[in-house]
Amino acid sequence: MTTIFDKAALNLCKRSVTVRLQPPVWALASGAAYKTRTGAAVIDLDPGADLFKTFCHEAAHIRCQFGRMTPSDAWKALPGSLPRASAAAVKANLAAESQADRFASIWENYALRYAARYQANNALERRLKALEAWPKLDVESALELAEYQRQLEAAKSAAARIGR
Repeated sequence: MTTIFDKAALNLCKRSVTVRLQPPVWALASGAAYKTRTGAAVIDLDPGADLFKTFCHEAAHIRCQFGRMTPSDAWKALPGSLPRASAAAVKANLAAESQADRFASIWENYALRYAARYQANNALERRLKALEAWPKLDVESALELAEYQRQLEAAKSAAARIGR
């Protein structure tokens, strides 16, 4: 059955994604993105986590890094059964995490801004419906979003310069 998460992921990731509401296979993780041996995309979201933020972050991994992901059967393991990545592995993957954070932030802000346009049972569903419309922006919304993204990147650049 296709869920509202699957529909939003299709728009954001530009590919079919199966989103499962279950803890990821990695111990203590709130979300995970996988590439199966058949080339399918799968996202796990821990129901106890912030579903919206975690979904956006994991969808960004699929959108940005899917071509570089190693196909595996990890997604078949029991939730929480695999050890969390080592500190060295996490450090080696900082660029990918940073990229996913940037995309997720843009999607989150867009959805928060436009969710009120959509009828749904709750705020999470309204946000996901807004993300379903992501590639179908009207011209005015697209221009506003482009300006927002420009401002966000300028703020990040300024923060990076200050932090050096």
